[in-house]
Amino acid sequence: MSELGRNEDASLAVREDAGGHGAKPGRLSTVAKALDLLELMAAQPREWGVTELARELGLSKSVVHGLLATLRDKDFVVGDERSRRYRLGFKAMTLGADFDLDQELRTVAMPVLKELTEQTGEASYLMVRRGIKALTIARALPATPIHLAIEEGVRVPLHAGASARVILAFSRPDVIESVIADVGLPRLAEQTITARDDLLASLADIRAKGCAYSASEMLDGVYALAAPVFGPNGMVGSLGMVGIEAAVGARHETFTTLVIDHARRLEAALGGSAG
Repeated sequence: MSELGRNEDASLAVREDAGGHGAKPGRLSTVAKALDLLELMAAQPREWGVTELARELGLSKSVVHGLLATLRDKDFVVGDERSRRYRLGFKAMTLGADFDLDQELRTVAMPVLKELTEQTGEASYLMVRRGIKALTIARALPATPIHLAIEEGVRVPLHAGASARVILAFSRPDVIESVIADVGLPRLAEQTITARDDLLASLADIRAKGCAYSASEMLDGVYALAAPVFGPNGMVGSLGMVGIEAAVGARHETFTTLVIDHARRLEAALGGSAG
């Protein structure tokens, strides 16, 4: 089986802080310290000063300040510039809610994905946006021994591939700008969109047509189709399918109709569309 998305966030692959205290071999001590800090702030939800946190965690103030700066950049903590005190950010408080929502979406989506895969003979999947990346939370695989698929739990850039770009097309303008500025539109395969104007034109086209396709954007020779899925409160994510370009591209019109139809069926199962 070929798996897409092997370039999942690699930022945690580097061993950090060789001088950390109590770090077990092979563990990321900086990550452990950041989690300890978040757990402390969650257990006692109030504003914290750097000195207090350093004392409670047994860390130096410089280490705590660095952790807070990173967590603040990622919206896990919020800092008051005048008081120099910190509290949990919205993202940290919604992590559990995101997990519960993903599980509910997966339960509702699986029957729709399985039927789409049965009708097309190709892998299908549901993606949602998490920050400035897309996350696969459900998939259905064909019975054939060799097929392409996107692995569950893998986060991919929002500018490349049909399903991710559908999500970006229906995201807020500030999200689009963050992807362009922060991610930088790196080339992942031969046809990856890497220019701002080309990306904006593609997003406008997706909004006009209500669907997207991609060829050799995430991986050379791979073809994908996707449509947005809306719920009562707005966009939920995207429903898509993926396969070998020579096979899927030849049935583009038929498969596009099936993807859109199944996206609408998933919307109905979720209680209606706000799109």
